[in-house]
Amino acid sequence: MANTGNHADYMVDAYCEVMGWDDTDTVTDRPNALIGVNRAYRRFLGGQHPDTPGVPHPWSFLRPMGSIQIPVSITGTGTGTFATGSTTIVDDDSGDLFTNGTHPSGEIGLGILVDGVGLLRVTTVSDTNTIIATGGVANFTSKTFYTGMQVDMPADFAGLVTPFFYPYDSAEGTGPRFTEMSPERMLLELQESPSSGTPYQYALVPLPIFTATVGQRYAAIFWPVADADRVIQFRYRSVPADVTDSTTCFFVGGVDHSDTIELAVRAKAEFASRKKEGTYEAAFLTAMMGSIGRDATMFYTEAMPHIVEG
Repeated sequence: MANTGNHADYMVDAYCEVMGWDDTDTVTDRPNALIGVNRAYRRFLGGQHPDTPGVPHPWSFLRPMGSIQIPVSITGTGTGTFATGSTTIVDDDSGDLFTNGTHPSGEIGLGILVDGVGLLRVTTVSDTNTIIATGGVANFTSKTFYTGMQVDMPADFAGLVTPFFYPYDSAEGTGPRFTEMSPERMLLELQESPSSGTPYQYALVPLPIFTATVGQRYAAIFWPVADADRVIQFRYRSVPADVTDSTTCFFVGGVDHSDTIELAVRAKAEFASRKKEGTYEAAFLTAMMGSIGRDATMFYTEAMPHIVEG
């Protein structure tokens, strides 16, 4: 079978072919085929080796390197009153909570600590002295806020493979090593007047939000609060979103694993149409062993990642 690449359009064609559906029907057949393709794709991403069921292979391409910036913590005094659900916070000097005069969209997802009690998360930004955040503090007037307490992790983040670390060519490259704390312990630390310095402790917390295409989101809280903008790096476990467009979307894993993904798709359609496994299932299992074998030689992988429990 020819290598079709990992373009979703080909995968939907393959599903329709096995099911006997009209691959030009964009109203019913192709959307339904895309559902089957995503299920097959998830099976491939699960990394189950046919000879060792229940022991997932940690795909190298699902362990990328990432980086985030811990912003310098700025202290200010707020004006205004919180409403239930969403809140307007106004800087009392008509300046900006984070930078000098502007609210870049990159500040969405950052955390604000109010009087050492309420930890808020920026959800949208508007003008030069107003941000909108979710929170539960009833009155913001004259209360002290500290910015940069919390940072959203990437949308596909599902756990750390390695702890955070400072780039080796940075000023902190030979400095403190990050250690993990529980979210509860971290929040207790933050209830005191936050001291600033070089962050060296962190806690990962699941956010009470999720998106339809990605799912659960996570954030990191750091201690002590940063006395300067600092970039940190990490290797993490990635959970790709489902493919929602059968025309323009590609799958992670590259062309190297495209035959295996296509066989997973054909095996899923084969079972859906005949209610039993057949030749495509056998071919997929063979291809899966080959993909896992090739991938295992590419990169060193750490133990399975985790999210710290209290």
